[in-house]
Amino acid sequence: MDILNRLAESIDYIEKYLDQPLKHEEIAKIAYCSKFHYQRMFYMLTGVTLADYIRKRRLTVAAQKLAASHSLKYGYNTPESFLRAFSRLHGISPSQAREKAGHSGHFRVYPFIFK
Repeated sequence: MDILNRLAESIDYIEKYLDQPLKHEEIAKIAYCSKFHYQRMFYMLTGVTLADYIRKRRLTVAAQKLAASHSLKYGYNTPESFLRAFSRLHGISPSQAREKAGHSGHFRVYPFIFK
């Protein structure tokens, strides 16, 4: 289980510094392994490469921030107030509307918690 804890710490590091350049070597050091071993282990456990994970998480966070800025752009003080108003009017949430349009696109954080 220790390796999973170290992997979880490396994910936390990625999430914390997602808006900055990330070096795979530095991420691997957090998990106490080589870049090669870390990338293989990451792919084996997640089914996605480290580079893809970082890219997809960056795009997801950017989309979320963009959605928050849109709520302000259209006169709502918070994303929550926009969400409530949108849901009341359309009967579904903005994310459900995106999914219906075929563009959900959210890539979630891998938690690495096993029970």
